[in-house]
Amino acid sequence: MLHHVWQWRTSSPLASKTCRRFCTGPPGLKASVLRFCLGFQGFLWHQVARKWRSQGSSRYLCLACKAETRSAKLFVDGDTHSIAEVKEAIEMLQNKGFDVWTTVYAEPRRAENKNWGEFFTGPATSFCPVPRREDLGEANDEQMMADLRLLTCSTARSATSAGLAIAVLTSDTDFLETLAFATGLGIDTMVLIPQRHVNTAQAYRGKGFQVMPILQRENCSPKVRAILHGDGGGSVRIDSPCSFGDYDPATLHQLLQNRGVKGVKSETWQRYHDNLAFVLPCAARRGGSKASALRIYGSLRDRQIYQGGGPFMLRSSEELVPRVLQRLGYLDQDLNGSLAEAILVFVNTNYNKGTLRKMDLLPKVSDSADLAAKKLHEAFTSTASPGIWQVVPSDRFLRQLLQKRGFMDNLDADPEELLKAMERYAEDAQLPRMESYNGYAFRIKQSLQELSSDPSRTGVIEFELR
Repeated sequence: MLHHVWQWRTSSPLASKTCRRFCTGPPGLKASVLRFCLGFQGFLWHQVARKWRSQGSSRYLCLACKAETRSAKLFVDGDTHSIAEVKEAIEMLQNKGFDVWTTVYAEPRRAENKNWGEFFTGPATSFCPVPRREDLGEANDEQMMADLRLLTCSTARSATSAGLAIAVLTSDTDFLETLAFATGLGIDTMVLIPQRHVNTAQAYRGKGFQVMPILQRENCSPKVRAILHGDGGGSVRIDSPCSFGDYDPATLHQLLQNRGVKGVKSETWQRYHDNLAFVLPCAARRGGSKASALRIYGSLRDRQIYQGGGPFMLRSSEELVPRVLQRLGYLDQDLNGSLAEAILVFVNTNYNKGTLRKMDLLPKVSDSADLAAKKLHEAFTSTASPGIWQVVPSDRFLRQLLQKRGFMDNLDADPEELLKAMERYAEDAQLPRMESYNGYAFRIKQSLQELSSDPSRTGVIEFELR
C-alpha cells in the first residue's frame, strides 16, 4: 500500500484533520526493509509534490504537503485597494508559510475591467460582486463582515479546520469588532494595512491584532509636497520622489530636527488648547491617464492632492463651515450663496460622503440645515479623519450634456449662461427648483444617475433645505 495519496484541491481553504504525514513510513524503531522502501517511496513522492505545486496556485496537493502548510483566507475591499496592494498582501502571507485563498469584494462591473478581470482568473482568487446599497450603507464592508462572521462560526464549530487563519486587507477600522469576535473563538487573525494609513494600523495594534504593513516600495513614490504655511494657508508643488520611512518616534524626531522644526533637547510638545480645523483639499479621482499621473505626480492620490490646491487651517468659529465650503468651491458670494445647498452638494460628493459615514456624521432626512451644519463643524474639527475633503466637482460633463441636448451652444459659456441652461433643463425634467449653480448641477447629475443602471451608485443624502 502506498503511503502517499493525491487529493484534488477544492476551492475551500479548510484543511482536513484526516490528512496525516506518511513520508517517513509507518512508525517503529525496527523498521523492515519493506517499511524502508515504502517510506523512501513516500519521500520521493513528497519531493515531487513540493516541486510540482506553488503556494495557493496548484490544483493537486499531496497529503504531506498539505499537512506542513496552513491556509489563510484573505478578504479584500476592492473599492479601496489596488491590484498591486492585493498581490503584495498575498505574497506577504505566502512568505509566512500560508496557502492563500483570496476573495475581492467590489461592485459587479469590476469584473469587466481588463486588469481586474485577468486578476480574478488567477489561481486561488475569487470575486464577490456586491451591489451598491440604496440605504447608504458601506456595501462592501457589510458583506465582508457578514462573510467573516459566517466563516468564523463554521471554523470554530469544525474540528477539521483548525489550521485556518483569517486575513483582511483594509484601510479603515470597520473590522475591529468582527476580527475581535474571530480572535475570541481562537482563530488566528491578521490585518494587512497600507503603510501610509498609520492611524488605522495603530488602532488595530492597540487592540492586540497582528498588523502587517503593505509597503509597495516599487509602486508608491509620491512626488507632491503639500505645505502648510505659518499663516494657515498652504501650497503644493512637485518635487523629487519620496520613500516612506519607519514611523517610530526616533525617526520622526530626527526628521523634525533635520527640518529645523524641533530642537535636539526638546522632548515634549506644547499642547494647543484652541480647536482648529485642518483641511487638505483633493480633487475627484476620475479622468486623466493613470500612466501620466504616476509619471508626473507619483500616484493617483498625489494627483488629486495637487489638483486640490494645497492645505489650510482655520480656527473654530461659528463661521467655520461656510469658510471651509467657500475654500473648497461649494459656496461663494455670486451664484452659490445658499449655505444649505452647499452642504447638500458637499455631503453627496463620493469621498466626503464616505468619510462622514465612517464618522457617523452624515445628515439624516429629518435633520434641519442648521443641524447638518453642526455635524460638518464637528467633522472639520475632529481628529477622527485625516482632514482630506473633496473639492466641488467639475461641471465639464454638464456643459457637454447641455450642449448635446440643445440648451446651450458654447461649451465655454460663462457660468451665468450655464445656470440659465440648467434652470431650463431642470424645468423640462421636472426637477426640484434650486437656488444655486452647484445645487442645479447636483440635481441634474442625480437625475441621470437614477436613470442609469450603474451598480456603484449609492443613495442620496437628503435633509431639510428650507
